[in-house]
Amino acid sequence: MVRSARWALLMMGVATLAGCSSSGSVKTTPPSQSSSKTTTASSWARLRGPVTFRPVLWNGTGQPMPSASGDSETRAEAALSALDCTHPDKAPPAAGPEYLAACSRDGKTKYLLGPSALSGARVHTAVAVSMDGNWRVDVTLDSEGSTQFADLTSSLSQTGQQLAIAVGATVESAPTVQSPITDGKVEISGGLDEGTAQQLAAALIAR
Repeated sequence: MVRSARWALLMMGVATLAGCSSSGSVKTTPPSQSSSKTTTASSWARLRGPVTFRPVLWNGTGQPMPSASGDSETRAEAALSALDCTHPDKAPPAAGPEYLAACSRDGKTKYLLGPSALSGARVHTAVAVSMDGNWRVDVTLDSEGSTQFADLTSSLSQTGQQLAIAVGATVESAPTVQSPITDGKVEISGGLDEGTAQQLAAALIAR
């Protein structure tokens, strides 16, 4: 049982805690020790579009589609209805900070995402880490990004609303925020293997 943690997220039904593991300790890998696979994954990531952190407004799990609040959201909802997640190459491009129709990485879920609250430019480091065969990505935000992320997670905390980490129009993960994250240190885990962890880390630091 975990004794302490800086923050908590739920993703894909798996509780993920930063600051400690189930035994109360965590090993981290410095960026200099990350795998050379990151270079290949970084090239892959740059082809897919910018990284953004956005609130999830709809994910097709029974809740009604929210009423559009403006032209940008109306366009995103129209794109969502026509979006075929089985053909990710046909997904609409990310449109800056606007509302976005997106697909999950596995192509099984459609998302309507709110405007970008934080860009990948605010990511200082992102490292794929393995612990007991379980992969995660440890992320550190810069000062401005830490403040923006604290505001975002504070607004989503305890609401049940998901936070999407999107690369272009693909949602790489969509955890539910359990508590505000104020120190700029983010851990993403659950459903990651070595390849996807390396790819996500590379995508997060690609400029």
